[in-house]
Amino acid sequence: MAEIDLIQGLMSANFASYVIVALFVYAIRQATSIPNKYIPLLSIAIGIALAILELKGFNYEVLKTGVQNALWAIGTVAGLKYAQESRKK
Repeated sequence: MAEIDLIQGLMSANFASYVIVALFVYAIRQATSIPNKYIPLLSIAIGIALAILELKGFNYEVLKTGVQNALWAIGTVAGLKYAQESRKK
């Protein structure tokens, strides 16, 4: 049952927000020479800023949504990086 709850939670989530965060992080990573250790902080900042704009305010739910989108974006960017590196080999 836990797997079904996880899948339903992911399906009900707003994927557009995390995709936007992932695109911003990926573009900034490609355009600048920001060290990898700052990518998660950058992603969290962008995720929270987008959640503030989307939910029109700041509270615990906005913070949670921003961090959640940031974590999904970090995973997406890492996956893209891995796919590019494995393709080059």
